[in-house]
This record gives sequence, C-alpha cells and structure tokens, in this order.
Amino acid sequence: MTDRPFAHVLHSPDLLATIASYQDGIFVDMLPFLHIHVPRRHQLYHETESPQFPLSIDDLDEILADSFASCLLPWLDRWGFDRLSTLFACLPFLFDAILEYAAWAGHVLLLTWFHEAYSLEALRGHSLTTLAVERRHLDVLELLHAWGLLEPIDHDTMLCAIQPGRVRLVRFLLEHGGVGYALGHLLRAIELGDMDIVLHYLDHVDDLPSRGRDSLVGHAVPSAAQAGQYELTLALMARGFATTTLSLNMAASGGSVQLVQHLHDVGGFECTTDAIDNASRNGHLDMVRWLLENRNEGCTTSALTSALAQGRVDLASYLLNMCPEAVNYNDMTSMVVRSLSAGRSVVVEFLIERHLVDWPTICNNLSGRLAPLDLVVRSGNVQAAQWVHDSHTLHGMPLSCSTQDIDTAATYGHLDMLQWLHHQYPTVGCTPAAIRSAIANGHLDILEWLVANGYVGLNGNATRIGDSLRTYTLTQPFDLEGAMQEAALAGYVKMIWCLLYPQSNVCACVLLRHLDDEEMANGLMAHMLRKKVTKECPHGVGT
Repeated sequence: MTDRPFAHVLHSPDLLATIASYQDGIFVDMLPFLHIHVPRRHQLYHETESPQFPLSIDDLDEILADSFASCLLPWLDRWGFDRLSTLFACLPFLFDAILEYAAWAGHVLLLTWFHEAYSLEALRGHSLTTLAVERRHLDVLELLHAWGLLEPIDHDTMLCAIQPGRVRLVRFLLEHGGVGYALGHLLRAIELGDMDIVLHYLDHVDDLPSRGRDSLVGHAVPSAAQAGQYELTLALMARGFATTTLSLNMAASGGSVQLVQHLHDVGGFECTTDAIDNASRNGHLDMVRWLLENRNEGCTTSALTSALAQGRVDLASYLLNMCPEAVNYNDMTSMVVRSLSAGRSVVVEFLIERHLVDWPTICNNLSGRLAPLDLVVRSGNVQAAQWVHDSHTLHGMPLSCSTQDIDTAATYGHLDMLQWLHHQYPTVGCTPAAIRSAIANGHLDILEWLVANGYVGLNGNATRIGDSLRTYTLTQPFDLEGAMQEAALAGYVKMIWCLLYPQSNVCACVLLRHLDDEEMANGLMAHMLRKKVTKECPHGVGT
C-alpha cells in the first residue's frame, strides 16, 4: 500500500510546506517582491530637468538602496543565483529590475550571471551604461565593453561622468567614443575645478573644431573664475588663455576671495556694483565683506534682495548695516510672500524686526485670497507655521485656517503639517480634493491619516481603507476611479494594492486598460491588476 507513489505523496513530511509555498500563484519566498515598484532608468527625469515622469533619478536611488536591496540581497543569500530563472518565470518584470540593479549597485557577480545565462540581445536596452556612469562603476563599464554591451556615450552621459576625482572614468569613456560636444564637457570640468580632467581634455582630446577652440580661448578663464576655481584659473592664464573678458564681477560670483584679491592686486580688471550683487546672489558673505572693506563700488538693492531670497539673514544683516541705502521696500514686501511660501519664517521675522515691512501693505498685496498660514502650509515647514500661529497677535498678522490648507498639505504629502493643523484647528475639515490628491500622488500615509482622523466619513462596518473609501460620506463628488488611474500609471503599487478588493467601486480591469504602454503592461502594476480581475468582472474581462 505504501509503495504506491500516491501514498508516498500523501505521507511526505514536506507536503504541507510544499502546498504552503504557493501564494497567489507564486512561491512564498517571492511575495516580498510584489510590494516594491522599481521604475526603469529611462522612465526617470533628473532633478535639474522638467518632470516628464512621476519619479526622478534620486527616487530610483532611494528605492534601490533601501527597499529593493533589503529584499533582493537576503533573497540571493538564501536561494542563490540559480533560483533567479524561476523568479523571472513567475514574475517576468523582475528581469529588468534586477539586471538594472546589478549595474546600479556595481554587483559584478550578478552581472556576470546574467551575461552567462542570457543572450546579448536580451541584455541590451537596459541603460546599463548610463547606470554604471551615474554610479561611477568603472569596473562595470569595463565589463560591458568586453562583452560588447557598452552603449553609445551621449552628451548627457559624459556630463554626468565629469565629476571631481573621476579622471580615469572620463578617460575610459573618451577612449570608447564618448566625445560628442567636447567643448561643453571641458567647460563643465572647468566649472567643477578638476585640474586632471581639464588637462586631459586640453592635452589629449582633438575633437574641438577651430571655432570651438576660439570660443574656449575666450571662455575658459572666465568660466573657471565664475566657478571660484583659484588654482585652475591661474593655470589656464599661465597656458595663455585669454583674460580680456575676465572681471572682478565674474570672480566675485564664484566666492574665491583669494582669486579676487589676486586680480585686485594685479589690477586692470573691471569691478562694478555687480561684484557685490553677484556675491550676494550666491551667498558669499566673506566675499561681500572683502569687497566692502577693500573696494568702493558698493552695491545695488539687488544684493539685499538676493540674500533674503536664499534665507541668508546673516548676509542680509551685514549688508543692511554696511549699505543701509540699498533697500527697495517694494522688494521687501514681496519678499514676505516669497519667504512664507518657502517656509522661511526667519526671514519674515528679520524683516519685521528691522522695520522693513508693513503688514497692512502686505495684506493688501494678498488681496484677501491668502493668509500667512495659507502660504506656509505648502512648504510643509511646521516650525514656520508655529511661528505664524504664535506671532500673529504681536505682529498684527491675520490668522485663519481653511479646508484649502488641509487639501494643500494632503496634496503635497506633508503629514507633519496635517497633524499640526489638526491639533491647532480640529474643527476645520477638508474637501474631496484632499483624498483624491492623496490617492493620485501615492501618499498612502496621508490617506490612512485622513481616514483615521475622521476627514473621510465612515460607517460602523468600515474596518480597512478600502471599506472606508467605499462607504465615504462626503457630500461632494469624489472621482475615486480617476485618482486610482493616476496612481496606477505612476506605479504606486501599495496604494492600488490597498484600494483594490473584490467589492471595490473600481474594477481592476478598468485600471488595466489604461496601462497601454508596453512596459507598463508587463510591469508589476499590471501583474497585480491581472490577479485582481475575476471571471465575474462586470466589464466582461476574465482572468
């Protein structure tokens, strides 16, 4: 009886563990990967660019360094590389994520496994070169080159590579096709002050056309001076680069007192009020002090305004003491609005204490549309909000809190500000815009807080976020489907995971239809939505 295969299966001590190892169609050890959305590198924008996608390169760095690494690395330690093929069979979208992680992290062993296990064609198109350059992994770039996977080195990639102390990386990229707009790359190296990279370009790069070299001759020294690079500026001057357009105004903007003093001693370089104005704009207090002590050109009202715009009350105080005539009171009035919007209450306090602003005038500028607290809320600075709350009587500031403030804090994900507003103004509610924005922007902590603190009406049977939203009692219409569509397109997996369930007002298939991009259709979000689509779907979509 016990010799039968069926009996062996039933009596196996591993039977229960084997059955339990499957959850939702995958092995239990793979479940943690379902909660981490890893965007592809080419879907991101740089912080210096206008956002084209919801997430930036810095967001990717944070995701990979924290949640994804803490999930993947222990998994690899436990199961080894051999189980990766099974992982990709169950969750295909992880192939892209883990491959790009390997280049990002400089994980040479993992990259080597991919190279041995898959064809070159399967590994192309994954921004491996870009990731390796951004993370300064020269060893990864050398491997990619040896394997024939090094991607073309474009202008932006070269600019990214040019960083202080990275001459070996730059040299490698130049040797393997990374030339392009060489003049721009060289000027970038000059601005950063890396002597080794600059000299390498000057001595070894022949891709500068005659017009480019003429431009370089005239711009190299001023560029170095404006970047505050003392030694590099002198080195370029010693090489014969032109100084005809160089001025103390330019050098002052870079903040190198040593360079400005040298040019001052040599003589013959123009200096006007722009020198102090430029130094103030860049927050160089020592430079401003030196210029006022050693030169007599003075400054314009722009100097004080620029210092305050950066929150530099130390610099502003010095300028006000030394140049009391350099005050534009109209600028000071508008500065209050700018400072409150940036959460810089210290600037507003400074302006009030120095009698540079008049609150009735400021209130007239606000045209009754916004109170000081309304401006501060967007910044998320609770300390600034507390200052407004504590000081309004003393300084005659109008104080009010509206549903717009709650909505704004929720939209920008300022949980601390929400908690402060709730503590100070417990009777002020919110509009449906707060909940919609929290969902669309992926602020799950904000949504949970709004529900927990009664900003979303609940009935007695609501026990979870999904139930809470399904039974909300807001009197105004709330576009839950539209908010969830935006969250799904942005890849906010945890938000959609919490809101989708069999009784939801929004069917998973409705969200799935909007993932029409090929990569989105094959990603984690689509995988999760397909699992939620049932044969009973009212829209006629089955599993």
